Amino acid sequence: MDVVILAGGDGRRFGGVKQLEPVGPHGEALFEFTLRDAQRAGCDRAVLVVAPGREVEFAALLAARPIEGLTVSCVTQRIEDLPGPAVAGRTRPWGTGHALWAARDVVSGPFLLFNADDSYGPSAPAALVGALAGGGNAFAMLGYRLDGTLSSAGTVSRAVCDLHADGCLRGLVEYPAIAGDRTVVDGPEPGRVLPADALVSMNAWAFTPAVFPLLERTLTSFLAAADPERGECYLPAAVDAAVRRGDAMVRVVPAADRWCGLTWPEDLAVVRRRFAADDGEAR
Repeated sequence: MDVVILAGGDGRRFGGVKQLEPVGPHGEALFEFTLRDAQRAGCDRAVLVVAPGREVEFAALLAARPIEGLTVSCVTQRIEDLPGPAVAGRTRPWGTGHALWAARDVVSGPFLLFNADDSYGPSAPAALVGALAGGGNAFAMLGYRLDGTLSSAGTVSRAVCDLHADGCLRGLVEYPAIAGDRTVVDGPEPGRVLPADALVSMNAWAFTPAVFPLLERTLTSFLAAADPERGECYLPAAVDAAVRRGDAMVRVVPAADRWCGLTWPEDLAVVRRRFAADDGEAR
């Protein structure tokens, strides 16, 4: 099985390439721990989606600490690689939905997907493999408690799950800015304090290649009216659109492990302390 790592973000709020920041006891970046856990869960091939010009840096990092049993390659998230016409005035890629689109020609069957700047815990890949093995055409997603995914340094973007009684996804509500006290700063219902135990998407998914036609439809529609300055095609928004149309079913599995990740510069010290306290596991 393949595992796709989205590593092409520009880190505007962080102020640098957060995907390559050393956090582990031996200088490991966050995504290296995810790759190790994915290999233990049965993945034998990894695809990193990176920004143009970053291929050499990622290749050098992985060459320094290869993961036995895992073949790793990089693909570039290019701004001109779109299912429709380019949008005038845009100078950077279009977000996580666009990032997955960049991997459409290199995955070969069911695959896992994670962000490079998040730590999901050691059981995350295995939980998604198990959920995908449930059969049918369903995708799967890990849901993390909202109160465990916030930052004291500033707002974060989160997609909050709306679930059916059977635990399958009814839809996702994207909040572009949630403060550390769970108050909505930007998005639907500004000023609302969201429930601490609300499950949110942290881009921990299990997909089949059937996701790519759905993604093409969402990207095409999005680009037709996209704001060239602020527009972002979020992957959860693409999944939400497919679910609401009845074109996809997603099993949501509550995460068993703690999450940590990098959004703001101040988050780096917090994440490093977490890894140091947990003997390099950040679990």
